Parts: sequence; structure tokens; C-alpha cells
Amino acid sequence: MLRRLLIGIAASVALPVIAGAQNRCPSCMDSVSGEWHMLPALGLRAGIPQKLSAAAGIVAGRNYRERGHTEDMALYVEPGLSAGRASIAYVSGFGNMGSGFGVAATGIRTWKDPVNMPTNTTLAGLELWAWPMFFSGPRVGVFRRITGPTHGWYFAADFGFGL
Repeated sequence: MLRRLLIGIAASVALPVIAGAQNRCPSCMDSVSGEWHMLPALGLRAGIPQKLSAAAGIVAGRNYRERGHTEDMALYVEPGLSAGRASIAYVSGFGNMGSGFGVAATGIRTWKDPVNMPTNTTLAGLELWAWPMFFSGPRVGVFRRITGPTHGWYFAADFGFGL
């Protein structure tokens, strides 16, 4: 009788320890879950004012498997045919289909006949991004001219793939 009691106690102590060890198994878990990451960021976009542009930068943040999303900060530059941009952004992705959104503080410098903005002008503003899937979607922003004799408000919009 005492022998069965001791075996029962040992089993009740050992089973949770064994089960916990299996849950912490590195090969059993997603290798990036809950981990910090730093990745290159690339993108291609077409729209106002740049006409066509390519972005390059860095994205750093953390994956949250239990909530099913990532939270990142992005820093990038985006030269284009008629303007260039530099942005710092908060980006959040969810699911595994490349869906997400972003908010960015952006500076734009125009050249060579930009669409909807004066040439050789510097603007600063805020942008919103949406990626319904596959890291592709629209980006819209409102900008204030910060150089020149007059300071007006301007609208920018484009569609692209990636950052």
C-alpha cells in the first residue's frame, strides 16, 4: 500500500515536469516566437508625388505568437523619379498572409516635375499604410510645405509592394 502511494506521488510530481520540458523544447517551438528581430526592408511603389520609387531600409521589432502579430519600427529611404522620402514608422503585422498597417512620420523632397506638389520643395507629414495581404496596398499622407515663401498642405497617395 505504501509502495503504491509513493509511486502515485512520484508520478504526480514527475508528469508536470516532463510535460513542461516538452513545451520548452527548442525544436518544438516557432524559432522566432517572442523574439526580437532586425530585417532588411524593401519596397516598390507608384503614385503621387514620386511617380515611381524604390524603398530600402531596416525593420526591427518583436513577434507575438500568442497574439498572432508583430510590432516593428521601420527606418527607410525611398528615392523616386520625381521625389525622395525618408521615414520612421510604426508597423504592425497580423496573421501569416502579409497583412498589416503602419503609421509614419515622413519628409519628402521633390524634383523633376512631381505630381501634385511644387518642384524643389521640402515637405513634412504623416502617412498611413494598409496591407490587406501579401505586403501590398495603399499608402496615403498629408504633408505641409516647410520651404519656400508659402506653406500649403498637400496630399500624397500611392500603391505598392513591400515597405
